[in-house]
Amino acid sequence: MGIVVFNTMENNRNTFEEIYCQLGHWDYNGIGEQLFTIGEILENHNVDRFTLKRIIFCSLEMMENVFHHSGQSKYDTEKDSHQSEFRIDLNEHYFRLCSGNVVHNADIEPLRKRLQEVKDLSIPEIRKIYIDQLKYGSFSNKGGAGLGIMEVAKISKNPIDYMFKEIDKDYTYLRLYAFINK
Repeated sequence: MGIVVFNTMENNRNTFEEIYCQLGHWDYNGIGEQLFTIGEILENHNVDRFTLKRIIFCSLEMMENVFHHSGQSKYDTEKDSHQSEFRIDLNEHYFRLCSGNVVHNADIEPLRKRLQEVKDLSIPEIRKIYIDQLKYGSFSNKGGAGLGIMEVAKISKNPIDYMFKEIDKDYTYLRLYAFINK
């Protein structure tokens, strides 16, 4: 499989300033603590309340995705570059939210398809599918109906982006990006 890069923003990392980074596995209490810290950081950057709320809601969805869907708990040779992560960067135009986690290779193709579908949809299309999924969708054993990624795209009001990097024959590292206008 090798490295598959779908985003252009990862390659332009130097144009963004990191303002928050959390590495390693966390639990629900950890998510709450992270969101509180992010709120304080954003207030110190004089972020308006509307943008702050959008960042917090997207952050929550992305962190919950990592928490619920990470294959990391079974990945026994975790290294720094394969830890669960959540990061917020900014440049003159965007806040870039990035989550990262280990995924089982068996889950990659359906996940890639789902991510690309959401990436290719317009915001009005996402809203319609989101509502249809709420009305008619089935819920997974992890409690979701596949709404998390759509929620991130809907709230951020920008296309999501993602990349996969193969770790070994069993695992791949997924990075998911959301962009919120400043």
